[in-house]
Amino acid sequence: RVGKDDLEKVLESDTEVYICGSVPFMDRIESLLVECGHPSSQIHVKAFQPTLSTTKDAVKDEAETKVL
Repeated sequence: RVGKDDLEKVLESDTEVYICGSVPFMDRIESLLVECGHPSSQIHVKAFQPTLSTTKDAVKDEAETKVL
């Protein structure tokens, strides 16, 4: 688990930080960066949300598998 000490070891004042992951992970890392005094203008967070899929739009297809 990443902690404040871990970030302070590798973080430089001019580092641009890009965070991608689960929302709880990103929230934690962003909070730790702020606690370390890292400028919020250099913290970039991108949340990827899963798209909802429905079987209504699914295409029925068949496949054959051959084990050699």
